[in-house]
Amino acid sequence: MSKQPRVVISGAGIIGASTAYYLSLRGVKPIVLDACTPASSASGKAGGFLALDWCEGSTVDSLARKSFALHAELAKDFDCGYRKMRAHSAMLEDEDLKKKPVGGRRGSTTTVPSCFNEMRLRRCQVIGSEDTVAQVHPKLLTEALLEYVVEHGGVVRSHTKAAKLEMDHGRVTGLLVQHESQELELIEADVVVFAMGAWTTESLKYILPEEYPHTLPVVEGLKVHSIVLEDAESRMTPDALFLSHGSKEPEVYPRPDKTVYICGVQSDEPLPTLASMVEPEGEAIEYLQGVACSISDGTPGALLQQQACYLPCSSTNKPIIGELPDISGAFIAAGHSCWGILMGPATGLGLAEKILTRENSFSVNLDPFTPCI
Repeated sequence: MSKQPRVVISGAGIIGASTAYYLSLRGVKPIVLDACTPASSASGKAGGFLALDWCEGSTVDSLARKSFALHAELAKDFDCGYRKMRAHSAMLEDEDLKKKPVGGRRGSTTTVPSCFNEMRLRRCQVIGSEDTVAQVHPKLLTEALLEYVVEHGGVVRSHTKAAKLEMDHGRVTGLLVQHESQELELIEADVVVFAMGAWTTESLKYILPEEYPHTLPVVEGLKVHSIVLEDAESRMTPDALFLSHGSKEPEVYPRPDKTVYICGVQSDEPLPTLASMVEPEGEAIEYLQGVACSISDGTPGALLQQQACYLPCSSTNKPIIGELPDISGAFIAAGHSCWGILMGPATGLGLAEKILTRENSFSVNLDPFTPCI
């Protein structure tokens, strides 16, 4: 294209925001839509744990490594809770979580960080150093990237739902959208990106033409719960804790904003129509509070948030990123599972370059993630 393309991005999570940001850096003024509000699902409720090499040996390894480096670069421009961390694994004793054990610390040979109650933890070992793991606050990063987009001429619209892809001879010409008032609007576009997380597959069923002949990988939602606790006295150190407790695997991430994020309870509850309709389940929240009580080297802080979201899991066990077959200008970016926050920047960078050149990105190889079966 001789002039900058008109780009519409459906989905204002970390994937859509990253794509919009890297397009903005290249002079494009994208329109970013969300059926609810920015970061209303996993991008606003995830833990933000980042790992350099935890995907080693898998298809997404190079994507993860590139994105890990991009997070460090973004932290120079955006204050979004980024910091290097250490990571530890441990077994949590299978007993009444809210009952405090009796006794002092077991001794100096343990690898349990001092901010955790080592009397409940067994087989603790270091699994990540400050060279290989870090964290970011996903909601703050998503919002910061979108703020940059708006400051540079782009547009972000909440409560605006993609309804129908408009085409002419196999080429995108626009996107019909539905506002909260049910009013329809046609937005002219040369490129439309679908980055709707766990809602991507269900949405494409009515967005794409009924006669669309290709079978795309399926993105399904996995419901996960989390809580955020206050750490008013800043007792917690930058040490992530990955626990094994029976059939559950809770994760604990102290944050630099004097809070502690804990997640790890899944459920099979069906995907609701909108992210704003997702509600946490009481039993899951109670369990996570029990974990907090058990591992705390003192009294856990006040409960600030109890929440749930859906992770977008692909039927191919890898993200789906690229141009849809036989529709010029229609792109998809979804299915990143629990690594969506980590891989968001590299996905956005690679997709932005691919949109502008119509060639594979020179920064990120997206060929392994092509959207076809």
